[in-house]
Amino acid sequence: MTSPTAFPVLTGYLRNNIGFDGVCMTDSMGMAGITSGYTVAQATVLAIQAGNDLLSLPPDLDGAISALKSAVSGGTITESRIDQSVLRILKLKRKYGIFDNPFVDANAASTIVGSPDHRASELTAARAAITLVKNTGNALPLNLTADQKVLLVTVTSSTETTTDAAARFAPYIAAKHANMQSMPISESPNSTTRNSVKTAAASCAAIVVGTSRANLYSSQITLVNDLIATGKPVICVGLREPYELASFPTVPAYLCTYNYKTCGFAAAADVVFGDYNPGGLLPVSIPGTSYAFGWGLNY
Repeated sequence: MTSPTAFPVLTGYLRNNIGFDGVCMTDSMGMAGITSGYTVAQATVLAIQAGNDLLSLPPDLDGAISALKSAVSGGTITESRIDQSVLRILKLKRKYGIFDNPFVDANAASTIVGSPDHRASELTAARAAITLVKNTGNALPLNLTADQKVLLVTVTSSTETTTDAAARFAPYIAAKHANMQSMPISESPNSTTRNSVKTAAASCAAIVVGTSRANLYSSQITLVNDLIATGKPVICVGLREPYELASFPTVPAYLCTYNYKTCGFAAAADVVFGDYNPGGLLPVSIPGTSYAFGWGLNY
């Protein structure tokens, strides 16, 4: 069996150093970072050896189960190691009363999932996460007169299958400033779309752009830089990872929501118009910039 010292995070630090004995689980085992380097069998065995108790979404469930059985029968993973995970999982189930009441009341789901309390907690978390990375010349918060128009440009991610992002973001901006125009764009807007956006920007006092992984789409970068060149205040709301900031380093203001959920749009609108003072910190450093892990501004 591989020595625990070969897995310093979950086994070495979390289990042995600080004594955590709760359940650990992976993120999706189907992510490219795993599948590009390991087979399902290899990833399964290594994840258990590392200290995980549950594996999430292996791309080949039968293959993962077979690999784990083979690892145990061959001595690569001991039965006692499996017993440890089983015991942790059983303790967690007991803690939440799953043995006494194992069945979900499907009829009650609509009054629990997405309830007002849940939505309030979701918004609180989204607000707390927002990171104001850049705010040159105090571009934020926006303070506009009623006759000054805001242009909202929102990228609809290719991962969105049911709801257009602009249709979810626009109402929150409009609630703060009624004089606004909303324009949805794709991740890779063509020249016609970019020209339409620039034309609309000409009559606006400020521009809010909801970007999505712009560093992967040259035409999205081009649009943002073209809008910056107008000299008008451009506020980028990074809806995914913040690495894109290196692609338009002269943008006056940049804030990160880290999510494409409706709560993220609501929280972003609160920050843009000063109804919430951002306090989030960067969870990563942004290559090509001076913005490092732990950086964050506020008002």
